[in-house]
Amino acid sequence: MTTLCQQLARNPARDAALALVQQLAQSQSAAASACVAQALQAGQEDVVADRMIDALGELGARESLQALQRFTRHRRPQARAHAYLALSRLHEPAALSLVEQGLRDHDPSVRAQTARALAERGDPSAVPALLRALARSEPETAAAIGKLGDAASVRAFTAQLGNQPLEVMLTGYQRYLERTDLDRNTKLQIVATLEDVTGEHVRAFLQGLLTKPSIAGDEALTRALRGSVERLRTPVASPRKEPAR
Repeated sequence: MTTLCQQLARNPARDAALALVQQLAQSQSAAASACVAQALQAGQEDVVADRMIDALGELGARESLQALQRFTRHRRPQARAHAYLALSRLHEPAALSLVEQGLRDHDPSVRAQTARALAERGDPSAVPALLRALARSEPETAAAIGKLGDAASVRAFTAQLGNQPLEVMLTGYQRYLERTDLDRNTKLQIVATLEDVTGEHVRAFLQGLLTKPSIAGDEALTRALRGSVERLRTPVASPRKEPAR
């Protein structure tokens, strides 16, 4: 370990540096995290810096938090995106609030990466921040909310129906409906809500859910989906016009 750190501190060429970082990341030691963080803050070319940031996330040491926080303010959007993803992998309460800041980054690709990172982290306490970001029209947050949110969050999520593109909202609803830890009544309410939206897009979406293994095993939900699909397939009759007198 000491030898690897010493070699990395000598600022080797790109390929050699990447190989050293890979070895250090695989070691899963606090000492490896410390020397990668030190080398990162000493200054590296972009591709090496990004790999070092990723390695700090893989190593997951709390000592990396300060170095990663610094890179959330980096001039390069890609570096910031890597930093938010790495922070999301630290099992530190302070890391969550730092990651949530990425939902307000001025670059849309960073905001999208942050939403995905929060979903990957799997911490439901991020849902309020994700809902606020959805209200600001951040599309990637919908799927994250559907993955992390509890039954109570569905109401707040549905409040954005009509404010956000339907395609975006459906990504979140799909995540909700495919989960095995969400109660059936909540899922049935989602299906009823979507049926009220109507339209071929919704019908095709509900039809597609019937093929999902996580849904096929729930008879009540499957029955509700089939009923909604059938009703959406049947055109609504136009009001009959009275003949002119």
